[in-house]
Amino acid sequence: LRNNGNRFVSDYIEDAMGGEILNGSGVDYQHSRQVVVFYNGHYWGIHDMRERFNEHYVESNYGIDASTVESVKHLNDSLDANAGDDKSYRQLLEYVGSTDFSGEDNAEFAKVKTMIDMGEYIDYMAAQIYDRNGDWPNNNVRAWRSVDRPWKFMVYDLDHGFGWKWGVNNQEFNESTKMFEWIRKGGGNKPCKESGCFANLYIQFSQNPDFNRMFVNRSCAMWDGYLNAKNVARVVDNMVATIPESEKDRDLEKFKQNEKYYPDGFDWKGSHLKDWALERDESVKSEYKKEFGIEGSLVKVTLKSEGDGIVLMEGMTLPGTTIPTNYTGKFFEGMEMEIEAVANSGMFTGWSDGVKDAKRKITVEDGFSITAIFK
Repeated sequence: LRNNGNRFVSDYIEDAMGGEILNGSGVDYQHSRQVVVFYNGHYWGIHDMRERFNEHYVESNYGIDASTVESVKHLNDSLDANAGDDKSYRQLLEYVGSTDFSGEDNAEFAKVKTMIDMGEYIDYMAAQIYDRNGDWPNNNVRAWRSVDRPWKFMVYDLDHGFGWKWGVNNQEFNESTKMFEWIRKGGGNKPCKESGCFANLYIQFSQNPDFNRMFVNRSCAMWDGYLNAKNVARVVDNMVATIPESEKDRDLEKFKQNEKYYPDGFDWKGSHLKDWALERDESVKSEYKKEFGIEGSLVKVTLKSEGDGIVLMEGMTLPGTTIPTNYTGKFFEGMEMEIEAVANSGMFTGWSDGVKDAKRKITVEDGFSITAIFK
C-alpha cells in the first residue's frame, strides 16, 4: 500500500499514474488501483494498492522462476540486492565505467547490449526524463535479470516528477533544471563517474553514435505512444473515476491534505497533472534537441508491412501496431533510423523501394513512407 508518497498533499494518483501511462511499452512498472484502507477496523483513507517489486513480480509477469532472479536497488549512496546477489550488477557498472564506447560499430557497445536490455533501458530513461523525476537517478533505481535475460530497469517512486513544486536534494533540483544536465550530475551537484553510479551508464553510452541514434528515435516513439498529454489525461481520468466523491470527502476530513499549503493546492481530480503534461510535451523535445545537437523538426514517417510480418524501429515494436504493421509517427528530420522487417509465418521478400536487406538504415524525411513485403 502507498499513500502517493510526498504527493499526498497534492493528489491521490500521480505516482501510480506515472507507471500506468507506460502500459504496453515493455517498461516495468507496478500495476495498481486506488482502495480504501481499514486497519483493525479503523479508517485510514485512500491508498494505492500495487504490485510489490521483487523476484515474485518477475515470476508473475514473465513466468520466470523467482529462484533464478537477481534484483538490485540503488537508494542514494547504497546499492543492495533484494533477490540473489549484486555481484554481477556491480561488475556491469565497473565494466561500463572503464570502457570506451565511442565510434561506429564499436565491439564493446555490441557486447554491453548482451548484458543490458538496451532498448528497454532507453525507454525507461525516456520515461524518467519526460516525467522530470528529480529524486533520480541518484536514487530510486531498481533492476533485475535472470539466467536467460539481461538487466532490465523498473520505474517506481515518481512522486518528485510531473511538476512537483517542492525542491529535491537540498533544493538543487527545481523547475528550471534540465534533465540531461541532472543526469550528468548523477542527480546531484557533482559529475557522476565513480563506480556504482547508475547515471554513469548514460554518460558512458552517450559516447556511442548508435546509442544516440537509438535513444532519439525510440524516445520519439515513446512520446507518440505513451509519454504525452493525451495519454496522461486518459489515465488520470480513468483513475479518478474509481474514487467516489464521498470517499474523497471522508479522506480529506481525516487527513486535511487541503490545509497542507502545497503551492498548487490539493487537486483530487488531477487537473494540474494534465496541465503540466501539455507543457511538457514541447519542453522535453527542446531538451533532446540541445542534448543531441538536433537541428531538424519533427516530421511524419510511415512504416508499414504487407503480409504476415512486422516492422521494428530500432528493435522496437512500434506503439499500437499489430501484424501487419501500419504506423505513422513523428521523428526528427535528418536523423538516421534503423528499421527491420521481421517475418511471422512467411518470409520477407523486400521493401517497397526495392531494397532486399531485412535490416537497414534510412534517413528521416517529411512524409517518408516505406512498406516491408512478406509472402
